[in-house]
Amino acid sequence: MELLSKERADMKKHIKKVLNPKEKPFDGLRARTIVVLTHRTDGAQTFMKLTDTQLLYVSRFSAWKYCNLMHMAMRFGTPQILEMLQSLKYQQKIYDLVNYWALQTGAIDVCIVKYLKLLYAKSRFHCNYAFFNGALEADITKEWDVNLCFQLCTDIFDYLENLLSLQHAIFAGLTLQQLSVATPQTQCRLQPLINIAAECSILYDQAVDALAVVCAKLPIVDVIGLRNRFHAIYQHLHGFYCALQQVKIILKMEYIPELSSAVPEFYGNSDANSAVNRQPTAPSVWELEQP
Repeated sequence: MELLSKERADMKKHIKKVLNPKEKPFDGLRARTIVVLTHRTDGAQTFMKLTDTQLLYVSRFSAWKYCNLMHMAMRFGTPQILEMLQSLKYQQKIYDLVNYWALQTGAIDVCIVKYLKLLYAKSRFHCNYAFFNGALEADITKEWDVNLCFQLCTDIFDYLENLLSLQHAIFAGLTLQQLSVATPQTQCRLQPLINIAAECSILYDQAVDALAVVCAKLPIVDVIGLRNRFHAIYQHLHGFYCALQQVKIILKMEYIPELSSAVPEFYGNSDANSAVNRQPTAPSVWELEQP
């Protein structure tokens, strides 16, 4: 079903509000309405056209909120958005935005560059692994080919490291005083952590599943590099989730992702088996009341 004229006007209005250049968080309900409308027949094209605004080069906070909105649309919008972002036209757009904001020197500018690079990496990941939907759901089983799982582990680790690099930059750009008070400015900068945390949680679980397949089929000497990367990511995730505990009131997050008490070892360790069967603990972004 195509967008009705009123729905098209509503999407335009909501996008204008969401990309407001002021340093304050966008209304989560508006963002979700936009994403739902992308599922109409011409919703993706309309969404991409309306978000292609000069404000992205004029206002750093419009660019910041654009990244967060696009991240939501890639996760929960129509699959056409992912397909469009894989085209040369939109890859060039992201490249141009990265080059522009890389010349700026503010803390939020560093975050914008990292976020844009994350969106590009996400589009490439889905291009290479089309069986993952936008929300990164896929059913990895022990019957999967070991070579596929080995490469998948590597690419998931790359993805997780991009997410963790972005969250680190977000926290590093704020003082302890800013992190202790729920001001609109702090909420604006922290708001993307909701999507970041959700993706970290499900990607960690996917990595556990894929690495379990690899470890079941290859000797330990062949996977030592993967296991070392996994251990490092586990430690960084633990730090991220601890940091989220400190700002969950500001973000209005009722749930914070959790990790197993010990790093899964995969070789004859019962904790590995329990970790493989564990479901992601992060709630869907739709279940959270955005600030």
